[in-house]
Amino acid sequence: MKILVYDGDIAERLAIQQSLEKAGHEVLLAENSQAVLQQVESGEVQMVVSDQNSLGPENKSLVQIVRSAQVPTRIYLILMLDKGKDAASAVMTGPDDILSKPISTVELKSRVIMAERILTLEKNLVEAREKLNEQALRDSLTGLMNRLAIYQYAQAEMERSRRMSAAYSLIMMNIDGLMQINKQHGQVVGDDVLKVITRTVREKSRPYDGVGRWAGDRFLIVLPDTEGPDAEKIAERIIHGLKGIEFSIDGKDSLAVNLSAGVACVYKISQSSNLLDNLIQQAEQAMSAARAAGGNQVYMAFV
Repeated sequence: MKILVYDGDIAERLAIQQSLEKAGHEVLLAENSQAVLQQVESGEVQMVVSDQNSLGPENKSLVQIVRSAQVPTRIYLILMLDKGKDAASAVMTGPDDILSKPISTVELKSRVIMAERILTLEKNLVEAREKLNEQALRDSLTGLMNRLAIYQYAQAEMERSRRMSAAYSLIMMNIDGLMQINKQHGQVVGDDVLKVITRTVREKSRPYDGVGRWAGDRFLIVLPDTEGPDAEKIAERIIHGLKGIEFSIDGKDSLAVNLSAGVACVYKISQSSNLLDNLIQQAEQAMSAARAAGGNQVYMAFV
């Protein structure tokens, strides 16, 4: 652990440094409050051991300086109190732990061990929460944004396009016959087909396009700053990218899978609150028309 030590007593500061370094920690020393702030804001310091008497600019305590620093993760702060100081009042200033002077190196080491456990637990909790948030917005089978996530993305991109007075397009894409594949060959084969098509959709889309799984056999692709003819070309590129791919069944039979796509475009975005829903509906209707006409093609709709 990287620990920053700030103590006006040079002898005590060196004793703390030696004790922590023997315990395997990397110790940084600060000679003034500005150095503390710089070290903390570097984002590398995980813990600060500070003298309560240390004051920074505008008479701010080191607790205030550390807590106000712009850092990605919380810094554990141990405050050292002079003998006779009111610990109850010091707690109210916001440290994580308090030690009374003269500092016992044995006690300091034990407090640091406890701090490491707390920081590790907090890190694990943050990572678990981020993973849950990510899972809540991802389709578990394809890894694409799920319906909620792609809708939110579409809303955000529509607002951005409105501010920039840019065109905005959507592609609704359907896997022709996926339900029949699941029924005839089983869910495992259907899932394999879906995964392969997902890869094709990702590869043939542009890196900055939003791709999500709208429903079981449908994808929604959000195309910011894209006019209808360009969106149509992207949809055609995805459909052509699937040609020639045959899905093997038990190493014997094989089947070909087609896509149907509907493109909806708006060139001037109004303040209408239901414009996105209308645009999605238009893309779905164009996709259904393409599928009814035999599939493996793109139909356009203009809003």
